[in-house]
Amino acid sequence: MAEKQEPPLWLDAVRKFERAIGDPIESIVTSEAFFDAMTRFKRAQSQVTGAVENVTNDMYRMFNIPAGSDVRKLREQLSRMERRLEALSKELARQDAEPVPVKSKPSPRAKPRSKPTAKPKVEETISADEARPADERTPSDGPERAK
Repeated sequence: MAEKQEPPLWLDAVRKFERAIGDPIESIVTSEAFFDAMTRFKRAQSQVTGAVENVTNDMYRMFNIPAGSDVRKLREQLSRMERRLEALSKELARQDAEPVPVKSKPSPRAKPRSKPTAKPKVEETISADEARPADERTPSDGPERAK
């Protein structure tokens, strides 16, 4: 039959160490003072984080670089657009899956003939020198055009 194996020596050492420090640590982390200290720590951490974010956002904007808040807003907007696109895709797939009702064909009618269009007037083109205002022309530009 199978014999029971004794646990390794290192496991006994770990268990004794855990028992020695486990109770004092558990009493600390469950105390009222620990919760008060953690609350103060988290509040201070959020204040420091907010101050650092404000300074870095200002620096980024000074150099026209998107800040973390800008990227976060773009990600949120992109997520909304992806959800909307997915919803529209599902709606389109649902409509494609539905049978289309057959409509009776209308009786064929003769199409009215369209009148031929008139040819567009071709306007006379002028050179760049002639396009200048009269007061800017020089005598070598030639006579003014009659309007």
